[in-house]
Amino acid sequence: MAEIFFTEEGHIYRRGDGTIVPSATTILQDIFPPLFPYPPHAAIRGTHGHLATQYHDEDVLDVEGLDPALVGYLEGWKRFRAETGFVPTAIEKKVYNEPYGYAGTLDRLGTLPNKTRPALVDIKTGAPIFWHPLQTAAYALCLEEPHDRYCVYLKDNGTYRMEAHTNRKDTQIFLATVTVYKIKKENGYE
Repeated sequence: MAEIFFTEEGHIYRRGDGTIVPSATTILQDIFPPLFPYPPHAAIRGTHGHLATQYHDEDVLDVEGLDPALVGYLEGWKRFRAETGFVPTAIEKKVYNEPYGYAGTLDRLGTLPNKTRPALVDIKTGAPIFWHPLQTAAYALCLEEPHDRYCVYLKDNGTYRMEAHTNRKDTQIFLATVTVYKIKKENGYE
């Protein structure tokens, strides 16, 4: 498999030859734009919430320096880990699907007790959106072995909701979305 490189500024994925590759999220948001634009604070909250959970899982979080607005989300993540027994094996992993030409950063791979397959977990600090299962399907297509797919919706009050993505059509729908995205780009529909 070809290697993928990520530049934080501009959130850009590139192949080794420098070719820019769209992210799974870019594709989904292009084809399924939000009915209402995300408020700027929601994107910032999501980015900072991801960093807090990442640093917690990597055991490098400066708890005393944590923005008080993020404490509830982090507590929700800790509660999720404690109550489900989830153990991360990969954190913020860059993935690439060469045949379909997209990349992404999956939040967590790991294990859940009493599950035979590894788990792919996407962390959200907002409300569920219908394309979230398509996003986890996209990431799963980048992995060599099958994974169970989940979103964990963290709340500012220290709780969470775990949603399993079990619809096999998610993969087909995502691949159809990739096809429509490519047709739009090839024909100048930006």
